[in-house]
Amino acid sequence: MLKVLAMAMAMMVFGTTIAGAPVLQKKPNPEADRILLKVRQLQIVDQMLPVLLTKDQIKKLLPIIEKWRQKELDLEKKELEKLKEFEPKLDKALKDAIGGEQKTPRTEFTEEWLRMQNAFVLGRQVLRGSSSHEMYEKLKEICNEGQLKSVENAIDPRLFGKTDPESLTAEAKSKMWIQEVLLDRASYDILVDMSR
Repeated sequence: MLKVLAMAMAMMVFGTTIAGAPVLQKKPNPEADRILLKVRQLQIVDQMLPVLLTKDQIKKLLPIIEKWRQKELDLEKKELEKLKEFEPKLDKALKDAIGGEQKTPRTEFTEEWLRMQNAFVLGRQVLRGSSSHEMYEKLKEICNEGQLKSVENAIDPRLFGKTDPESLTAEAKSKMWIQEVLLDRASYDILVDMSR
């Protein structure tokens, strides 16, 4: 249970996206990022090992993960373009708020920002949903019954806001594992190493 709690906390740290409002630091800390990445990778391995994926099975999963990663990068690029389009409005709102007028952004500004942010979140959810479905179908094709049961039981759904885990289907639990473990950005390099 302690491992799962630690994993959930790390997911909160690593789960930030462009769609959320990041905490800004004066300087990035690459050394801390490097160490935290290793912690996350160890947590991912801890979730993967009980599934007993073979090298051959992992090799069959890698193309799906590669496709997911590219789609995610493409989506982030589109989000960045939208943010850049929005930036002049943001600059004006900041100037108005900080400058002599000291007025807060208009309702239209806030609504536009929220619509854009919601579109980012929805786009990511759709992408994760379609990718996890494709991965789930591949797992059903290449894994034995014991492996699929391990995937299903690997994560406690309550850590991800599911108040009644018993109401979730085996597929829903498995897709949760896929999204939180296999499709985690830190998992790809581990899977490549495990496939050798």
